[in-house]
Amino acid sequence: MSNTERPPVEPLSDVAWSRVERGVWTRLDEGEDTARIRHSQPRRWWLVATPFVAAAAAALLFLVLHSPASPRPTVADAGPTRIVSEASPSSVSLGDAHIALDPHSAIVMN
Repeated sequence: MSNTERPPVEPLSDVAWSRVERGVWTRLDEGEDTARIRHSQPRRWWLVATPFVAAAAAALLFLVLHSPASPRPTVADAGPTRIVSEASPSSVSLGDAHIALDPHSAIVMN
């Protein structure tokens, strides 16, 4: 037998053909149902994204709460204290005293 010749195949009876046909249609119908079920389920991408969003929010909150604040002026115990405001008004509290300065002004206190 050469490569181009077809091998001999015995014809199937009607009963055998109907059995094959039923099996094919059953598999096709099951395939449609599973494909339909698979596509009808909602996507659950948010289950994966939620932990990442929560971790990013926690990191941002940590950075905001623990970021270095602008340096607070310390008042020395000895000597006078000089407070100068630049182009904007400034205010400072020293103990019980609260001082508000207009723009471009200065004050010296003991």
